[in-house]
Amino acid sequence: MILRKALEVQLIKLIVEPFKAVGELEDIPKRLVIIDGLDECINSEQESRVEKKYAEDQEKVQVRVLELIHTLQSHRLPLSFLILSRPEAWIKQHIESRSFNCAVETVDLYEVGDRMGDVEKYVRAELSRIAANIGDEGWPGEYIARRFVSKANGHMLYASTVIRHIEDPYDDPRERLKNILDSSSDSSRGLASSTPFSSLYELYRQIMRSCPASHRSLMVEVLEDIIATRIYFPGGFDLQRALAILDSLSGRAPSSSIRAIRGLHAVLCPTGVAEDFGPPSSMDPFMHSTFPEFLMDRQLSLEFAIDLQQGKRRLLWKSLECVSAVTMQTELDEQHHLPFALHVFRPIWIGVWSSKEVVQSCEAEYLKAVHQLLAIDLTTCFIKLLSHSGLTLLTPIFSTINFFDSFRRFSGEFEFESLVQQAHVHVRSSIDGALVYLFNQVGQNGILTLEALSSSKPFCEDLGDYVNWIMSRLRQRPSNDFVQALKNLRREDKHGFQKLVDNTRAKYMRQLAFDISWDKD
Repeated sequence: MILRKALEVQLIKLIVEPFKAVGELEDIPKRLVIIDGLDECINSEQESRVEKKYAEDQEKVQVRVLELIHTLQSHRLPLSFLILSRPEAWIKQHIESRSFNCAVETVDLYEVGDRMGDVEKYVRAELSRIAANIGDEGWPGEYIARRFVSKANGHMLYASTVIRHIEDPYDDPRERLKNILDSSSDSSRGLASSTPFSSLYELYRQIMRSCPASHRSLMVEVLEDIIATRIYFPGGFDLQRALAILDSLSGRAPSSSIRAIRGLHAVLCPTGVAEDFGPPSSMDPFMHSTFPEFLMDRQLSLEFAIDLQQGKRRLLWKSLECVSAVTMQTELDEQHHLPFALHVFRPIWIGVWSSKEVVQSCEAEYLKAVHQLLAIDLTTCFIKLLSHSGLTLLTPIFSTINFFDSFRRFSGEFEFESLVQQAHVHVRSSIDGALVYLFNQVGQNGILTLEALSSSKPFCEDLGDYVNWIMSRLRQRPSNDFVQALKNLRREDKHGFQKLVDNTRAKYMRQLAFDISWDKD
């Protein structure tokens, strides 16, 4: 299927070849393709987003997008491109390279238009609206308005963030604006020459310092949780619901997270999606991408810096603790943090134990985690996960290949290799056992059907990945029980079985099905 091919192949098949098929292209009016926010582009593949370092992956993907655009341009199609982006160093370097330079015209948006005038109009209109709401139409006065406009310095993002911050139903906007305008920027003077967003980052620090000191530790922990888990919640997922799940998972009192971040409404959207142009692929409650970037840079966020790896480790331990208690009698619908833990403990494991160096530096913790994993009834966990449909998350059912390889990649590296091998066998046998159980349940209780399995895209993809992994990487066949369960499915419903095989789109699944058709029971 073309959509599963490399982007370069998709580009040729879906854009270049259809244009070429038209014939004469000179008479076709040019179409404008707008690419907005190139600097915010990341890899949408779950594997990349979990395993790789965010910044490194971000840079590679953005340069790749530019290369794809350059490839299209080289075919002389009736297309023009408008690329909008912050001037990140790697983007600027690529656009100014010899191959790009002759085909690109760059424009600094801060040098054109009346950005100072636009920001001033916005600031005055918003302050007038707030003044009317609080019944003080004499506020803020010309002096304060000019100070605000001067401090914004033409940055609409700064101005809009200040407006959201001062418009707090639990506080006085006049006092809040005074605190912003009177604050000193001493803490960020060393950054002033290194980033055009220094004033914005100082504003972020002021917003966070306005939160009660007694809540700040929990506030930072909650922000770590949000950033560590946002890729698992789909776009449009309500942040309050996500925080309720995380509170339950972490053992915090109900609603404690939402109270801890209540003062961050200027930079967070607690009740919905912060995007103006439709929901993103995963939950993104931040008003602007600069805020999580600020939080993850210790030089910028200072005492409010978050440790993403620390957050992932904390969530991993809480998830392992939760899934350890799962039995066949567990009702997942009663506690939403349980299905969440079942979904995410595998990709979080992959992200935490991502390299030999990490394992070496935290060997005792890694061994403790492996021992806990070995004590978990993973077969039951996978069965419960497969039969649960109450919580939609952006994680594969098994995260099969990556989870397996998180153990295999350390083969021969450590003295405790035998323990790691036990974990690998445990994971494989558990997934195998869950699939066998599931296949054997088809038609037994009148609820699970072969049609339902074959119609589930995530299940089919992960089944195909599992069989491909066993047969291509390990060069083995699945277990006898697994093969026999497939034979039983085929014997009961050949058409439904073939549909299941076809929907996996997996080479080795088709080969296994062919072998089964010739095997004698």
